[in-house]
Amino acid sequence: MKISTLCIWVVILLCFKGLPTLGQSVTINPSGISPLTPRLSNEAILALPNPQTGDLAYDLTFLCLRVYNGSEWLCSYQDPDNIVPDMALLATTGGTGGSSPNGMATDAVGNIYITGYFSGNATFDNISKTALGYDDIFIAKYNKNGKVLWVQTAGGTSEEHGRDIALDENGNLYITGSFNGTTTFGSTNKTSAGGTDIFIAKYDTSGAFKWVRTFGSTGNDVGNSITVYNNTNIYTAGYFNGEVNFEESPSTSNGGSDIFLLKCTPAGNSVWVQTAGGSGNDQALDVYAESSGAGITGYFYGTASFGTEARISAGGTDMFFAIYNHEGDMNILQTAGGPGADAGQSLAILSFFGSNYYVTGYFSGTATFADKTATSSGGRDIFMAIYTSSFSDPLQLLKTAGGSSDDQGEKIIMNEIGNNFYVAGKFSRAFSIDNLNKSSNYDSNIFIAQFYMNGHINWLKTASSSNVIEVQDVAIDAADNLLVTGYFFNSARFGNFRKTSAGNSDTFLLKLK
Repeated sequence: MKISTLCIWVVILLCFKGLPTLGQSVTINPSGISPLTPRLSNEAILALPNPQTGDLAYDLTFLCLRVYNGSEWLCSYQDPDNIVPDMALLATTGGTGGSSPNGMATDAVGNIYITGYFSGNATFDNISKTALGYDDIFIAKYNKNGKVLWVQTAGGTSEEHGRDIALDENGNLYITGSFNGTTTFGSTNKTSAGGTDIFIAKYDTSGAFKWVRTFGSTGNDVGNSITVYNNTNIYTAGYFNGEVNFEESPSTSNGGSDIFLLKCTPAGNSVWVQTAGGSGNDQALDVYAESSGAGITGYFYGTASFGTEARISAGGTDMFFAIYNHEGDMNILQTAGGPGADAGQSLAILSFFGSNYYVTGYFSGTATFADKTATSSGGRDIFMAIYTSSFSDPLQLLKTAGGSSDDQGEKIIMNEIGNNFYVAGKFSRAFSIDNLNKSSNYDSNIFIAQFYMNGHINWLKTASSSNVIEVQDVAIDAADNLLVTGYFFNSARFGNFRKTSAGNSDTFLLKLK
């Protein structure tokens, strides 16, 4: 009897030791000992064969005990009727300096690609990189579970930033951003014309460098956003100062920085460029392309010309969005604003039954959006606007959110089937959207919200930092999970996860499902 009991305990201890890697529970017969609870990744739990109602498993991805209810694995603290998703911290990147992601994209099998910049030494999982100068560009590929597959860098002795990334259907990567001085991309050296210059670079899915094109003047020129449509149309948007040769003939800004939208081929050859602006500083911050053309959003100051149309800001900077067909003709222009600072930060287009245009950003004080007026609660407030292509009644919906401090929408994206859209941004201390209220003990917080296409909010999630936390980009993977990337200083809280930055700013990657 004693020997039998001892054997049972030996088996139990061996099972506990092996639980992190075993994808199964353990039953000991005929003693009737209860099944042990395995500790598995979320992916391994979902792959368990023939789960039974009441089965338990500890989720190492989302840090919760899950119970199988007969149809799905629910977190033990989760109401079966609760629609708010779980949040997982897939990865962080940090080192002696700082790192900041700026753009993110996913491929058809769930791999994740992020570009941004880092300084000093940075560790991406088990891959370490050292910047050549102050800031260097990085491009990192992760699998769907957040494991780093490869990292490529580009840089020189000055500041080089990756601003955005896009993929074509073959898995090729297109990066845009800015560089200063002499910078090495793969085996190619490029030297800026004066200040920062725009670059567009292409890499294949394994990270091999293909080509780089640069555009610049003696002033500062930056590529802020890039997108690919139909595998053949590469659109880049940003701003430039002075005279820049985007094509054979130069484009010249009207005063300060001007807006540009550049169309290129997959080989990097310019097809056409459209510019807009006036004597003030004007920028395109985001570009989005679909079947009818390409859209850009950003801000302008003073009097600005968009093709044959001139617009005057109401006081400070005003928000704009403009839609161009694939030949470069502008079809739609909308502006909004008031005496304060207003900007469009991100744009998405839905074109199932006619075209609807979804824009998020920020406004200050009282701002006018078509036939509607909104007043901020304090400093900057978040806006989400849905426009149509109608000239007589263009604004379908305006929704605002905010508190007594500065809050702003940073990114907007819609899922593949077009029944939900997501907005991510930042808030200070407290804010509300519709009937959902959020408060924090910290000044720096981020939010992620899901909306139905009619603008009704579905759920709201937040994360906080004791110093600074920012959302930089969002993406939706092949399994319809929402991915969020950004950076944080010092300690940060992401749902059940706590993390402290290794140096200055650290990059984070979240998954919500």
